[in-house]
Amino acid sequence: MLQGIIFDIDGVIVDSEPLHMKALIETLKRELDVESDIDENELIGLSLDDTIDKFNIPKVKEEVIKRLTIEYYLENVSADLIRPDIKQLWLSLIEKNIKFGCVSSAEMSICKKNISLLNLNDKIQVPIVAFESVEKTKPHPMPYLKMLEILGLNPDQVIVLEDSDTGIRSASLAGIHNIYAWPHQLSYSQNYEQAKMVIQNLKEIDFFVKILEERNNYVSKYDLVQ
Repeated sequence: MLQGIIFDIDGVIVDSEPLHMKALIETLKRELDVESDIDENELIGLSLDDTIDKFNIPKVKEEVIKRLTIEYYLENVSADLIRPDIKQLWLSLIEKNIKFGCVSSAEMSICKKNISLLNLNDKIQVPIVAFESVEKTKPHPMPYLKMLEILGLNPDQVIVLEDSDTGIRSASLAGIHNIYAWPHQLSYSQNYEQAKMVIQNLKEIDFFVKILEERNNYVSKYDLVQ
């Protein structure tokens, strides 16, 4: 029986992958005068460390590039990037006391900033497994295994929502089978072979539909009373 949900963050909670790439490319151009010819889609799901490695940056410059890239992202990300129905879904999960958490390859500062865009006013402390939380990040299963432990759930009790093959492999290796892929504008070469289903919106997942409909009915009745 399904009892919880695990979300990826970048690409799932917020459509942020293009901004991540812009942050890195602009930083490389400004600091090292380096131009990028890498397919952005190849980098979806990777940590910033692994992404920087793709550019063969001198080791002595890596930490500076990473810091400035993160700063650029934090300064430019906005609530306009929140994906459809995510906030409504999270509010419903909170109201129904359904367990959920986030697993990301990004740094904790980025994860917290992205979640803050939902403006939930501290309704809940969402558990996060970020880049710094584990010794090995996606596609290793460790991030998802850690989140299962935090939630106190078994692999067959959760749904995972991911946007990358890297993240889907991580969840699958952790023994999770209810994995849904939610593509975005940079997902064109992801194959999603290990996903249970590829969706175009959250309402294609029955578990989510029930939760969202029950909340909408509650809100409508509340409005009538008012």
